Amino acid sequence: PLWQALLGSRETLLFAVLFLLLSVPQTILLTVVPLQAHALLGSASLVSLLYFGIGVFGLSARLAIPLLTHLVRRRWVFTLGAALLLIATALYAWGSASALVLGLACTVFGYACLEITLNLYVRVLQDLERQPEAALFLDLAGDPETSLKALEKIKQAAPDLYVIAANYA
Repeated sequence: PLWQALLGSRETLLFAVLFLLLSVPQTILLTVVPLQAHALLGSASLVSLLYFGIGVFGLSARLAIPLLTHLVRRRWVFTLGAALLLIATALYAWGSASALVLGLACTVFGYACLEITLNLYVRVLQDLERQPEAALFLDLAGDPETSLKALEKIKQAAPDLYVIAANYA
């Protein structure tokens, strides 16, 4: 099919759709929310200050996401981002100034979580494509059943990946 010729693989199409779904709602943040903020706060200068503060928060939050991905798995950071976007939607519907501020913070951090984790997944797939001789070391000592299930999923995602499994107990 044409999409496969243009995008290469089903995984590429999946990530393209995920990035599209991520970017379309961001337009709401840039168009509708400032109007709601102006209506709630009453002046353009307060809206500017709010957006400046949220921007500083967003930058700090983006810089903290690699630490977060080390504390919890990448998929949970992705899930956290999606949950924060749902919470932000409820906060926007609340209709108060404090809910708006919290909603903006949830939106900015939620989008950051989604974008960064999606980019990390794309990078892993690109690295595997570029370096087919790559290897994975897997320690089975902690929880062998979970490790073997993870190994099965990895082999499905990257069947040519060289895996070295060991039990260091």
